[in-house]
Amino acid sequence: MKKLILIALLAGWGHSFAQITGNNLRYKQHINKQFTLQKPAAGTVLALYNVFGDVKVEGYNGNQVMIDIDETIMSNKAEDLELAKNEFKAGFDQKADSIIVYTAAPYDTRPNTGDNHTKRNYIIKLDYTVKIPNNMNIRVATVNSGEVIVKDVYGTLNASNVNGPINIVNAKGNTYTNTVNGNITASYLAVPSQGSNYKTVNGKVEVTYPSSLSADLQLKSFHGEFYTDFFFFLFLCRNGSLDHPKGKFLNRFFLFSFPFY
Repeated sequence: MKKLILIALLAGWGHSFAQITGNNLRYKQHINKQFTLQKPAAGTVLALYNVFGDVKVEGYNGNQVMIDIDETIMSNKAEDLELAKNEFKAGFDQKADSIIVYTAAPYDTRPNTGDNHTKRNYIIKLDYTVKIPNNMNIRVATVNSGEVIVKDVYGTLNASNVNGPINIVNAKGNTYTNTVNGNITASYLAVPSQGSNYKTVNGKVEVTYPSSLSADLQLKSFHGEFYTDFFFFLFLCRNGSLDHPKGKFLNRFFLFSFPFY
């Protein structure tokens, strides 16, 4: 296996997010749910939308989706804790080609729902552990106080985070990852058949492909460096077009990689 490493660091990111610290009262419960696929795994998508907490997805040889959720509610006041216990509702929707997992109440975590995310005096942290058939496709996301881990899933992978890392292990499919404050690591059992993207603002990207990789690689960094042990030709880019490697350039590079035996 060979590695392509991109370190992309950008200081001063101005967004602020709610913090979990300072909530002394806690309530915990465990939730589990199972679904049987209605179509072949390769034609089915798991979509999971979280806000606080981990998202861990592992592939296996089977035809069921098994979801375990460790729920933790945190607040400083007993009445707010009780309110959260009464308001919280997990959402599970199954269609012929998809299974969607989300928070249904007190807010809707699915994209484009128009939820106003009213300020509340409690935090609901959900740590997901999900087992799915190996060949399924996934679209998973979290925002705060969690990491995204995907292992032994061979379909198309869409994974996003905001304040945390993304770790992909033993992938085969096209991969699209995005985080703001966190590292991205990915390793592959096979070279993806189409293009893949790995984006972070404050963090490092480390991708390990099989040595047979033959691809065009485009790398960009604001404050960082690039490393690779692949044999490649390098072209520098200025203003979005290939140019002669002299003069002052943006930190954008095109790498044309070939198998090296």
